[in-house]
Amino acid sequence: MADDQLSLLEGLLSLLWESLQAADADKRASLAREYRATLEKVQALKSAGEVGDPIDEVAARRSARRSGPAKGASRAKSGSV
Repeated sequence: MADDQLSLLEGLLSLLWESLQAADADKRASLAREYRATLEKVQALKSAGEVGDPIDEVAARRSARRSGPAKGASRAKSGSV
């Protein structure tokens, strides 16, 4: 879904750029504002994609928990003294 949204926003960004270049001077300010806002959304989606998939992050946390020492392992050693 994020890829679809990113593709749509990139298409809009291209259209806004072309419109901005062809626009009369009195229309450029509003087009520039829309271009900047769309560019920020595209950059936010791209940076969010670089962070990683939430499912991958959950799997990584589970794996890290499983590879650690068993609960109570240190207590068993101290209790047997």
